Amino acid sequence: MRTKLRIQLRLRLTAKYFVLAGALPFASLVHGGPADDIRGLIDQGKSLQAYELGKQNRGELGKPDFDFQYGLAAIDAGAAGEGVLALERYLLNNPTSIRAKLELGRGYFVLGDNIRAREMFSEISTLSPPPEVRAKVDRFLAAITEKEAAFKTAVSGYLETTIGRDTNVNGGIAQDSITLPIFGVVTLTADGRKRGGAFYGLAGGVQVNAPLSPTFSIFAGLNADQRSHFTLTQFDQSNVSGVLGMTFKHAGNRLRFSLSGNVLAVDQAQYRNVNAGTAEWSRSLESGGGYTVYVQAADLNYKGDNRVRDARLTVVGLSGWKPLPGSWQPFVSLGINGGREHNERNRDDLARDLFGGRIGLGLTLSERVNAAVSATWQRSHYNAEDALFATRRSDRYTALEAALGYAFTPSLSGRLEVSGNQNRSNVALFEYSRNTVALKLRYDFK
Repeated sequence: MRTKLRIQLRLRLTAKYFVLAGALPFASLVHGGPADDIRGLIDQGKSLQAYELGKQNRGELGKPDFDFQYGLAAIDAGAAGEGVLALERYLLNNPTSIRAKLELGRGYFVLGDNIRAREMFSEISTLSPPPEVRAKVDRFLAAITEKEAAFKTAVSGYLETTIGRDTNVNGGIAQDSITLPIFGVVTLTADGRKRGGAFYGLAGGVQVNAPLSPTFSIFAGLNADQRSHFTLTQFDQSNVSGVLGMTFKHAGNRLRFSLSGNVLAVDQAQYRNVNAGTAEWSRSLESGGGYTVYVQAADLNYKGDNRVRDARLTVVGLSGWKPLPGSWQPFVSLGINGGREHNERNRDDLARDLFGGRIGLGLTLSERVNAAVSATWQRSHYNAEDALFATRRSDRYTALEAALGYAFTPSLSGRLEVSGNQNRSNVALFEYSRNTVALKLRYDFK
């Protein structure tokens, strides 16, 4: 009887031994050790606790999974130097890990090592990463460029070609004749009537920004564009404009002063010069977006028979922008402005008060595709009765615009633009409508 009890006891102990021994491997699968504990804390947003836990388990350093998790925690906790060393060790064992390269680049960025950060992010870009990773890489590269621009002179520019069609090249009216209070029915010449045609264009510009201190910089820019028509060449236009100014930045505020000039030529003959001074204050909000208040004073000098239109223009405005939640990263902007155009040739019938506004919406449809729509309106009330029309002119201008862009590369992009414009007036001679469609190819360089 005792022998039988001893045998049963031994069998039970042996069974318990095998159960425990068999459970040990499964226990190691359920809990991966300190690396899993650090990962769990990171997922909970407790990076500092994760970093402290990692320091308590330094004996795990050198194990790839631990190095990776410890590297993330250290960078998030403010110990980017330790995090970079851990991720560099991890990459020695996993050289193809895009995630590790992204986090290591982030570590370099936090340390201020822009050269190595740019190299790492640029390498990731060549590996066809997922869209969400590429978006992060682009944001880091843009931030690096911005940081570098804060300490050295930056030169940027663009070249752009355009082809399109305009249903009202000359801004003419649709009727062949109009009725004037004094002259009665008047038949318009061909150049005064609405005429449509295809056009092509070339534009380019360059801008230089030179920081003189962390808060103060000066800038200059030059732009030129030419719009030519295949048949209506008498309406060809060219613009040349330049700007020179200074910028002050402090704690989310930006104060900018500039002087600018523009020369417009029509059919290779100088038509109008504009010289302007602008002051603007911008404020960036921590929650995203911001707003700008500006004031501009300009001299408008016309040539030839149009000199009677010489004027001084003063405009004040307020604009704001705000990113909105959504998978397409919607971005809305809104602006209002008001001003007065004072005629310098004692022609109050050509002087006017203006008030207008604009609203726009931008969307990022994918990594390469973006879209934008906007609406603009402006009211113009002239200051005196026009003797020719025996009335005081009043205009209402509206415009709707839409654009679809595609980025072939970070520098090369294409854009389809469609717009509809209409000017309503109590004087029939100044009423017109026009629709434009244009296809553009643009190259930006830095």
